[in-house]
Amino acid sequence: MPGTLQRIWAELGLSVLLALALAVMGPFGTFERGVLLSMGYWISVTACWTGLAALARAIILRHRPGLGRLPTLGLRVLLTTIPMMLVVTLANQAMGFDWQPTPDELAGLFGQILLVGSGLTFLTDTLLDGFAARVSVPAPVSAEPPPTPAGDGLQEKLPASIRGPVLCLEMEDHYVRVHTAQGSALVLMRMTDAVAQAPEGLRVHRSWWVAADAVRQVARRGRTVQLDLGNGLSVPVSQPYLKAVTDRFGPPMGSP
Repeated sequence: MPGTLQRIWAELGLSVLLALALAVMGPFGTFERGVLLSMGYWISVTACWTGLAALARAIILRHRPGLGRLPTLGLRVLLTTIPMMLVVTLANQAMGFDWQPTPDELAGLFGQILLVGSGLTFLTDTLLDGFAARVSVPAPVSAEPPPTPAGDGLQEKLPASIRGPVLCLEMEDHYVRVHTAQGSALVLMRMTDAVAQAPEGLRVHRSWWVAADAVRQVARRGRTVQLDLGNGLSVPVSQPYLKAVTDRFGPPMGSP
């Protein structure tokens, strides 16, 4: 997924810059080992954090796509801190620190990783999200552009191989996954901007929008309501959008 890889590379670049700053400041006794060793230590640690944080984000988006921004950030940091305990332990041993895995030392290490990691993640997210928001705003024009068919704005952002009628939009963290009959692709933009450029449809979930003519069936499966689309994808419907969905497409099959 090109959009995801671009995001990870950008996060790695920022983590290296932050690692260099940490190497110069030398917190937690790393400066005593010399600047070069301190640089190697912090670059290795922050790079591992960035990779594990990206994996944690993918897991959260897969299993809890509707989670808010701050809860997602907190859960990402927590999930990343746990495996980083082993990474930092090995790095500390390589640096020759006199460290023993006692309960007090482990608690202190957990707090240090949590502090540095949350700051790193918050800072990179803030910087990259701010940059994405600036580049996604269209430049002002002197005259109103000619009208174009609905959804054409999204088509221009998609690879040529999957261009076609937009069936649904799925929010993935800072990206929107555009689903067409030919496949799907990630686009770096806000969900509200993507919906504005999409054809006629309906928001059915905080993280999902569907095209009106893509819905084939409204089904109740257990305690959840889902929309079955023409491409075989099932889209969840959250409670705040349920009335609008039933008004538009009828009651779910299997409902009492």
